[in-house]
Amino acid sequence: MANVEIRIRLAATGIKQYEVAAELGLAEGTLSRKLRFELPDEERTQILAAIDRLSAKKQPVSGTDTDSGTEKTPTVKPASK
Repeated sequence: MANVEIRIRLAATGIKQYEVAAELGLAEGTLSRKLRFELPDEERTQILAAIDRLSAKKQPVSGTDTDSGTEKTPTVKPASK
């Protein structure tokens, strides 16, 4: 299988190929065809960088305590009568 590092990074981050294609300004089919064969180093690096950028954008903004890595429990107020 070609481009194993890219495929592993996509699976690990949950990023989809169509998201990477959009980030790079490519059609989804174009990226898919490129991944069929081993890419040159420069192109592979660009794709991995796009995955990293998308992964950073998907990091939770709220709901996780970044200091401890634990989820915060939301405060729910009882309904008033």
